Amino acid sequence: MSTPEEFARRKDGRWSRKYPPLLLIGVALALVLAVLPSALTNPQTNPNEVAEYAPVPPQEHNAPPPSQSNFSTLNLGASSGLTTEVAPPPPPKLQSGTGGNPTIYNCVNGHQTEDPLSPPCSPYFTGDNYGATYTGVTKDEIRVIFYMDGSINKTTTTASYDGTNEVAPLAGTYCDVDKPANSQAKCANENGEDHMYVRITRAYERYLNSRFQTYNRHFHFWVFYSGATDAGGRRADAADNYAKIKPFAVIDWAIFRGYSNAYVDSMARNGSMVFASQQINPRAFYQKYDPLVWSFWPDIEQRVDQYVEYVCKKVAPYPNTHSGSGIAHGQPRHYAFYYTTDQGRPDLARFQELAIPRLIHECHIPADTPRLTFPDAGYTIDTGGDPTYARLNVAKMQSAQPEVTTMLWLGGVDGKTEQAADQAKYYPEVFFAGDQAEESNSTGFYGDRNFHAQVAVVTPVIREGRLEDTQAYQSWREADPTDPTVPDGTWVGGVYRDFFMIGMGVQVAGPRLHPVTVASGFRAIPVISSTNPTVPACFFTQGHFCVQDAVDEWWDNTGVPPGGTDPTGCYRMPTQGKRYISGKWPSGDDVFVNKSDPCNGYDIGAELQVRSPGFES
Repeated sequence: MSTPEEFARRKDGRWSRKYPPLLLIGVALALVLAVLPSALTNPQTNPNEVAEYAPVPPQEHNAPPPSQSNFSTLNLGASSGLTTEVAPPPPPKLQSGTGGNPTIYNCVNGHQTEDPLSPPCSPYFTGDNYGATYTGVTKDEIRVIFYMDGSINKTTTTASYDGTNEVAPLAGTYCDVDKPANSQAKCANENGEDHMYVRITRAYERYLNSRFQTYNRHFHFWVFYSGATDAGGRRADAADNYAKIKPFAVIDWAIFRGYSNAYVDSMARNGSMVFASQQINPRAFYQKYDPLVWSFWPDIEQRVDQYVEYVCKKVAPYPNTHSGSGIAHGQPRHYAFYYTTDQGRPDLARFQELAIPRLIHECHIPADTPRLTFPDAGYTIDTGGDPTYARLNVAKMQSAQPEVTTMLWLGGVDGKTEQAADQAKYYPEVFFAGDQAEESNSTGFYGDRNFHAQVAVVTPVIREGRLEDTQAYQSWREADPTDPTVPDGTWVGGVYRDFFMIGMGVQVAGPRLHPVTVASGFRAIPVISSTNPTVPACFFTQGHFCVQDAVDEWWDNTGVPPGGTDPTGCYRMPTQGKRYISGKWPSGDDVFVNKSDPCNGYDIGAELQVRSPGFES
């Protein structure tokens, strides 16, 4: 694991380790498409065959001509969903069988891949895939762009799990993943080999093509390195991406320079599907672009539901028992709302706007509870900027009458506040609304450990063992067994979710690939609750996101993460990481209680982004 000394200092004095604004995604869309309800069909022609998701609309409509503008055929933002005239005809019932067919997939335990969230096995396909069913789709190909931030002046570096750094290609570069390895000089790192993201994308492209049912089509990916630093730049990228590639879908991974929604908006208006599991958006955002924008992780409203219910059931009814030295235990809890005013995090602004009124009215948190803010979200190690706000906030909590015992921290990492509290020897208990960065083991390890010893978090993340044991890593390594560089959990673990979503979406759509059939296929997935802490409840009747449940965790400085040998600290998971759908949280204050709670291996890693002039992360 990297040490603080390995972090590159920016010109303003801040360390360059900033967690990706894993801008919470996923969302709750209005039930099933009104004009295209889905059904789950279970062809069982012999006992060895497995059910397949086959979206079957009740009536046929003509698909829009391929030459027609995608955006003009989609009634985006309309409350009634898509117009009936753009719904494509239903795909035929898929054939099942084994042996003697041109395309055989290595299904596992009745699923298409080892991932238990993958669709039921579709072992082969024969017949007509209807050719060019949508822009970016032909009878042979599905075009996809992996969109991310590149180097503006050839100094931006990216980090790997094994500590290797690589200089990213210049902004504006397109890398065709189908071209032979190391054949595109513009896509190379300083060693002359394809840049890490090209290698990762090539591996996952190979994995999708070899493991998911694509109906005789080939996934064809491009990596595009953006130099955009504002909304106009993002829109210009989208215009260029669409003009040059005309993708069926994009994976939005441009997470360091902000304004991602401008890119998503522009691509959706062109009719491209967008998979953006590193961004957190409100439900209305996804509904506006129905059926084009999807996420693995939940939307803001779902996260607010989970956090408020947790506080109401597991915090508010009980006295303070988890604060550190200097704050008496067994006394009534006295609260402070803590949140960011960072203009680059509209997701966190929306979260607190929704959460605070509900915490007051549903959990009976006093309406006059202090509301304290911090300016920049995302930095655990931050040696730049004025720390005065943090010292003032700590002083206000200490001097409040009565003294604040419990911080309801509504998302956004802020190392300065942790340091100021430690300097004042003030250690309130903290219940954090997870943003997929705070609940990373690296945040606790690099943050102020004395402060962190009182931190618990409510989060949708999944219990993981070693990175090498995750489905994300194993899928990548299956497709690329020789790459000596091991990308960290952010790039393998995080990116995997969106590649997986695209593979699942194409398979459940059936051979007539179209955003409408993808949506119909997603919504045909049955409602199944989690019975395993490593497998979340995943279904789409709640909206445009997969994960429907959450867990709680607490930080232990003496914990040893899975695969580790030293007590570097970890987030421990009560009840073995049991997951709860909204409305099902039990009562009981169970964090910090059982030292034998398992450590979660979830870790987004330490992103080493060197801030050079013009690079704003």
